[in-house]
Amino acid sequence: MNIMMIIDSKFSKYAYVLVTSLIINHFNQKFNFYFVYRELKEEIIKDLSMFINSKGSKAYFVYHDCVEFECFKVTKRYPSELYCKIIPHMILPNDLDRILFMDVDMVVDGSLKEAYDTKFPENCCFIGCRGGNAFRNYYIEKKKDSVECYYINSGFMLINLKELRNTNVTIDTYKKYLENHIQTRLEEELLNYTLCNGEISYFYPFDYNYNVGFDTLYKEYTDEMNISMKKIVRHYMEFGATSKYGKFIKPWHYAYPEESDDIFLENIRVWWRYAEKSPNFLELYAEAYNFKNNINNSNLLLWNTNAKNFYEKLCYDQINENRFNKFIEKNKNKSFVVLKCNDSVAKYFIEKLKTVNINIVLKSSKRLLKELSSQEFETAKKADIIVMCCVHTPVDYDEFNGVKSININKIFDL
Repeated sequence: MNIMMIIDSKFSKYAYVLVTSLIINHFNQKFNFYFVYRELKEEIIKDLSMFINSKGSKAYFVYHDCVEFECFKVTKRYPSELYCKIIPHMILPNDLDRILFMDVDMVVDGSLKEAYDTKFPENCCFIGCRGGNAFRNYYIEKKKDSVECYYINSGFMLINLKELRNTNVTIDTYKKYLENHIQTRLEEELLNYTLCNGEISYFYPFDYNYNVGFDTLYKEYTDEMNISMKKIVRHYMEFGATSKYGKFIKPWHYAYPEESDDIFLENIRVWWRYAEKSPNFLELYAEAYNFKNNINNSNLLLWNTNAKNFYEKLCYDQINENRFNKFIEKNKNKSFVVLKCNDSVAKYFIEKLKTVNINIVLKSSKRLLKELSSQEFETAKKADIIVMCCVHTPVDYDEFNGVKSININKIFDL
């Protein structure tokens, strides 16, 4: 199954959760992940590749400079990379016939096989779902009793790359739209109003692009139509939430809410259930916790009242007293090097080492031995134990020039 995502250095951390949810819900399914980017740190490419490869799938990173998108509307929040999704056939390898595009602010909670294997109608290039504002306008203003509506949300699309090549859709195809129109929205507007001659079709709206934050509106519609919502793919759009929660709807703004009868918060919990199984869970939780503490008006969000205790317990569970004491008893006369010392678990680990007067000869923010400076490496060579504290790096050991380090995950069997 081919999956396309657009990421950058900031949003790559959330891609881990989407990837994790895909893998969990597709046992024995091999994925080819294509990450399109304009700016992405090399260490992110390395870590994400390592994680995906460890799960039996493949990761491909496709650079695109996006210069041809300069004439289109962009914002600080929505950069030019987003337009890559409307010309994927010009960016991705030519041997791909179909691919499933997904925004990284999504999570999968079921199988996508039926969606991926959907037969394209004749001349169809994109199959998507009504979602967000498109659904709201469709339902509130038109009040139709039919689910037909060809304006799709571009966050989840099955793309017919072969047909796109055959129809010769290029960036100029979209530029022609601007000759007679002022662009008010982003790539979604260009896609829907330019390709309106049978190139776009739709999935059932609630199955593969359930926009969290429109829950009340969806329920009103489904009750009226006597239909159900599978919610296989949840999409956490930025401004869909009701006033009760303010404008923030991204699940990483909510530090794992407690169980609730509130539909919105339960949808947020779905994302966190997969985040908990993601290799960078600690980083995500710390970010959510810090976001809550730093925001000016905490009344915007409904928070887990035990968030602080939960986070502290999480760190404690990661390195609990029994395992720590056994480890120290075994290595109390040895010297240590701690890599990735700015990681949250590393800070906790270092504090614990200090309480028992363990000799720490080097603390480095670098993740791996080969990333150390020559002077740092010479110091590390003299240590008895070198510990990697980058908990989201899926390797138990790292070896460089005959020197070996062990991941804290392995030490404490996390």
